Formats: sequence, C-alpha cells, structure tokens
Amino acid sequence: MTGTCFGYSVVSSLPFRYLRDGAGTPLEVVEAPDAGSDDPPIMEWRENVDMPFHARLHRDGRRYKMWIHDTGWYCIDPDESRMTVPPSAQTVLREERLWGIPALLCLGARGDVGLHGAAVEIGGGAVVIAAPGRFGKTTLAGAFLQRGYRVLAEDIACCRPGDPPVLFPGPAMLRMRRDAYERLRFPGVPVVADEPHRVHLAIDPADRGSGDPLPLTDIFFLRPGSDGFDLSPVPVERALPDLMALAFALRTDEDRARSFSAVAALAGRVPLWNFVRPKEYDRLDEVVDRIAARVEAGR
Repeated sequence: MTGTCFGYSVVSSLPFRYLRDGAGTPLEVVEAPDAGSDDPPIMEWRENVDMPFHARLHRDGRRYKMWIHDTGWYCIDPDESRMTVPPSAQTVLREERLWGIPALLCLGARGDVGLHGAAVEIGGGAVVIAAPGRFGKTTLAGAFLQRGYRVLAEDIACCRPGDPPVLFPGPAMLRMRRDAYERLRFPGVPVVADEPHRVHLAIDPADRGSGDPLPLTDIFFLRPGSDGFDLSPVPVERALPDLMALAFALRTDEDRARSFSAVAALAGRVPLWNFVRPKEYDRLDEVVDRIAARVEAGR
C-alpha cells in the first residue's frame, strides 16, 4: 500500500505523487494496455474554451472503460475496487486523470457523492467551497494553503452522507492557472508539471496530513460579485438544485436517484451558505478570513 486518497488505500507498484498517509478500503491500481470499446459511449465530454478535456465513458457489463485524450484507456471495476491505467511516460497527468471521473465511479458505487468543489480543514472539520469551473475555487484553496490551512481537495470533494456527514481528503495537489500561480506564489511547494496554461503543484508531505475522514461542517457556494461581500444561509430546498448540478452522476434514473438521495442527506445535516465576494487577488485574505470566521462562529 502506497498511501490513501478519497478513503482508499492504494495497492500498486506504480509511482504516485499525491497520496496521503493513513488507511482505507484497498484499491488496486495496475498498468495495462486496453483495447478500448467498440460500443457507443454512455457519456462524452468535449473540449471547449473552459475545459481542455475530451473523454468518452463506456459501460462493459458492470465495469467501465474510459478513454481520455491525453493519457489513454482506463478500466474501472467498482465492485472489485480495481483499476487499470494506461502505460504512459506522463505519470503525473495519468494520476491526476485517475482521481477524476474514474475515481468518481468508484465513490458512487461505495455510496459516497463527489461534489465539484475544493475543501479545506478549519478547526478540525472539513469545509467545502463549491462552484463550477473558473469560479476561483482552486485559487481560493491556494490562498488557504498560503495561510497555513490544510487543503483537503482542490476540485472534487468526496462526501459521505451520514450522521454526521464526513469528507475524505482527495489528492494532495493544486492545479493553478498560470496567472493565479504567478500572483500567489508558493515557495517550497514543488512544481511537478508545467503547462502553458496551468501549473501543477504537489503539496508538501508535511502539510498533507492523513487521509482519514473529517466531519463535514459547512458548504459554501461561491457566487460572483463586483465589489462587496454577502454571506447568507441557504434554505435546503433552494440549495438542492445547486448541489445536484455540482454532484457527479451518470445519466441513468438509478444513478440520478442515488445522487439526489446523497445530496439531500447532506443538505439536511450541513449548514449551507451563499457567498458573494469580489473576485480579486488583493482581497483573497479577506475571503479566507470571512469563511474561517463563519465556520468558527458556528461551532
């Protein structure tokens, strides 16, 4: 076992850069070429201005096969907690892709839900900063890291409904837009991949902490604002559409129902907040302070 991520203990001889200490459910990851699939995909993601990502997901019985344009074919078997990854010299990118949709398929089968959001630890609990792409959640997670907070996830928050709900820390990475990276700077945090549009950082092992679950204490929905701040509670019935939009689910009635049950359970047990804030680098510290103060006030 090489480390943990999303509540899984990774069993593999392959190199990994983003795992944390701790224990979890064994997940076997092996390298193997895959012939792919001739069946029509059940889902497809196409590249656009905001998402330089093209992928197809195919069902193969109770397993899944996923082709991703920059790495190749992944085979995911949630029932057996096993994945195969393509042979590749780009081991960092291959690992990042593994902790995306392939991991989400396993999390859903396990009864968890993946929300599109960053997560940080405040006062011993996990706080989710939920938003779609290009809303600044990764930049905000980087600002929390600069201030000495532990970053638990930068893009996918793995939540388990329960009483109380918990969050499993994800890969210890930050994928910053180049303009954000150049403005914030992270001395001592190694760059493991450098692209024209994005810089990939591996959080120092001393700052990662374990992969053990933390109680989920708050969910903040980031909203765009032109100048001032507004932080207000969100009623459950108004938050459910936002949570469903940010939760990963396959396009089947069964999976949508599972996802809805999970987010409804979260919404009924976790304080939910709308947070309108100016999207300015010079005010990031104030954003961090307001979130931390709201969380501490609720304890």
